[in-house]
Amino acid sequence: MPIFYQPMQRREFFKTCARNVTFALVSLLGLFLVYKKRDSNGVHVCINDGLCRGCRKYNGCILPRAVSDRQANYTNERVES
Repeated sequence: MPIFYQPMQRREFFKTCARNVTFALVSLLGLFLVYKKRDSNGVHVCINDGLCRGCRKYNGCILPRAVSDRQANYTNERVES
């Protein structure tokens, strides 16, 4: 009998499996969120040649130009209303 072997009840087995699956899914989600905004070189790139207004990724873009453009639009909308 191995040293680390411990008998496990069915309920403990399922709880352990659920915990491990949850941990794996949260880890994969984190990795996906970190790497989804990078190209193959690991650098953030503009997919629309710097034209932010018509870009389909404008709302979620993290490039400095898009962020400053969104902040400027937000400030202008607040001043107008």
